[in-house]
Amino acid sequence: MTSLRRPSWPSPQGAVALLLPLALYVRTLAPTVYNLDSAELTTAAATGGIVRATGYPLYLALGWVWSSLPIGDVGYRMNLLSAVAGAMTIFLADRILRRPGVAAFALLVMPSALRRPRLIAAAVLGLAIGLLPVLYLPLRHAAAPEFNYAGAYDAAGDFHPVDLQHAGGILWLMSGRSFSAQMLGYSASDFVLELWRQIIVLNRAFLGIGLGPGLIGMIVLFRRRHPLALMLALFAGCNALFFAGYRVVDKETMYLPVFLVWALWVAVGYRWLLEWVGERREGAHTAWGRALSLAMAAAVLVGAALTWPLADRSDDDSARQRGEQVLDAVAPNALVIGWWDTIPVVEYLQLVEGERPDVTAINRFLIPGDALTALLRREVARRPVYVDSVPEALMDEVHVIDAEPLLRLMPLDGAP
Repeated sequence: MTSLRRPSWPSPQGAVALLLPLALYVRTLAPTVYNLDSAELTTAAATGGIVRATGYPLYLALGWVWSSLPIGDVGYRMNLLSAVAGAMTIFLADRILRRPGVAAFALLVMPSALRRPRLIAAAVLGLAIGLLPVLYLPLRHAAAPEFNYAGAYDAAGDFHPVDLQHAGGILWLMSGRSFSAQMLGYSASDFVLELWRQIIVLNRAFLGIGLGPGLIGMIVLFRRRHPLALMLALFAGCNALFFAGYRVVDKETMYLPVFLVWALWVAVGYRWLLEWVGERREGAHTAWGRALSLAMAAAVLVGAALTWPLADRSDDDSARQRGEQVLDAVAPNALVIGWWDTIPVVEYLQLVEGERPDVTAINRFLIPGDALTALLRREVARRPVYVDSVPEALMDEVHVIDAEPLLRLMPLDGAP
């Protein structure tokens, strides 16, 4: 009889599932601030700031405390937080298989739970506790933090934050409305192509040898524990479908939840193969069983060896170098406008480490195209202006000078 039993204490295998990935993550961590979203989230967490959708209030609240650890620079500390979170995810995957804390699973396994007032009260209390981190958003909005990506710049270069002290503003941020143009951003045929590309990415992530065991594990789990299998399939499927239709350049990093579920299916598939060999070869400890176990272990070791160069970022300080190159290259009181690979790390160096406070940095994602053109057209005659790419509307109105790693814009008369 299935029950929602109290979870057992972590097993030795569970400890290995936590400590081994943690050691690997720590060994391969980037030594300082990393690029793109990492720099944005690091800067916001360390300064009590606000990021773009979907807000990430729990991460920012935890990160604000974590960033004070006396180890490395702030960038490394936040990378370490990601390592701990990743290792905990792997550890909790084992716990999920033992006692999934998902309402759909619980109701499928034990629909009578709906008639238990104490369980309903516990669920409501759990939901309320889970929503508490959202309070970070209105509290930090009231403090007017210097780092805020929830809003937009106008043609005068003034930032207008979204009002996060009202439910409408919080809903706007947490629903990801600022990225609505990227959602469902493909035609039907292109969407099918993106799904196929996702399968290719999955195959590459599991080195080709994980697809078969994963499919076996999926089938076995549906036959043996249908509610659990349905929960995992819904979790992976919704994630896969959403991001297949999400038009961004770094979507491969967003498939990690799919990879996690697939890894669980691979584990179930391998276990079934061991059981199958044992049933047909008079016990799991026969030569066939040992051979299969060795093959599985070899697959893990080969996979680790092949993917190590791709995962190891222990010597990668390229993001920090780019930020420092930008700040070294620009003139005093400059305006710098660029995309995600330029501005967040510049803001990290400014706001977290105190470098070049005279420079004004604006992420192009936060300013509409017409406002950007108007701002550049006005500022180019007033002060030094640098961009990572020149808006097409200005190509015939300004001189463009190579100021590696950026481009400097100057009036046609040459006088800034």
